Amino acid sequence: MPGRYDPVMRTTAPVAVLLVTLVLAGCSSTTGAVSPATQAPTAAATPTETQPAPQPTEEPSTVSLESVASTAGIADFARSTSAAPAAIAWGQGTLDGSVVKIYEFADDAGYTAFVASVAGFGITEDQLLHVGNFAVAPNDAAQLEQLRAALVGAAG
Repeated sequence: MPGRYDPVMRTTAPVAVLLVTLVLAGCSSTTGAVSPATQAPTAAATPTETQPAPQPTEEPSTVSLESVASTAGIADFARSTSAAPAAIAWGQGTLDGSVVKIYEFADDAGYTAFVASVAGFGITEDQLLHVGNFAVAPNDAAQLEQLRAALVGAAG
């Protein structure tokens, strides 16, 4: 029976050898191709990789409620644990025996919202000293100029 399969083997054997050679050559070829191991990672290839957080371009502010109180000469200053409208923090102390409250805001929009919210209680903006992201509210309006002199340029 060897004679019967000879024509088939003569045509299929070279084709099979050619296919195996091409497949093996394609798998081991390095000319012009970049292997996946040497490729630079892409965003799609590394979805769990986190990017470093952007660094601030300016130094963070060191102005705090306590530093404003100290600069203004307010004694016995303590932060409050209760909330104040639109303020991120607030506290109070005394100046020459009179209570002075200091409010801290994230931005000017917070200060504006605060002024609008206390207007219903008869408090007007001219009763407050707005310096940077802080508002100083003395119970004694006569202390506004003293506080202004101490704080202008201190918070900002």
